[in-house]
Amino acid sequence: MKRIRKLIPALVVALLAVAPVRAQDPETELRNKAYDLEQRLTKLQNRLRDRELETQSLRAEIADLKRELTALRGQRPKRRESREFDPGTGTGTIRIRNPLRVTATVTIDGERYDLPAGTSITLRNRPAREFTYRVDARGLRDGQDITTCLHDNETLTLNLRLVYDE
Repeated sequence: MKRIRKLIPALVVALLAVAPVRAQDPETELRNKAYDLEQRLTKLQNRLRDRELETQSLRAEIADLKRELTALRGQRPKRRESREFDPGTGTGTIRIRNPLRVTATVTIDGERYDLPAGTSITLRNRPAREFTYRVDARGLRDGQDITTCLHDNETLTLNLRLVYDE
């Protein structure tokens, strides 16, 4: 009998462990599922709100950068040009420097000047006026016509520079 008394608590515990868990009533189960879904929905809405705030911040930063870039572009030094240049009767000097390691040809208003590597030439008593020139050299990209002005009593220096073929 003593033995049975000792076994009773163990049997009760075993029966409770094996006994089927009673299901929650359907209404409580629905409430719990709805609560879980509301929690997930709230978390997603918060994440979306945070992302929208971040997106707004990034858009504002982009707009600021665009404004700064536009302002910088407006500050870019302009080329010296004068379409209404009145040359008068004056003259000036054009100095052409070729620091390149190749012979370059400079054409000024159709007149060619060949400059060996590392040399320079000076063209004195040139009429003060607007003129066009082009630079060509082996290994460089095809020259483009450049228009500039020589003013009265001015010494204009043309420094040739590298622009490689691509």
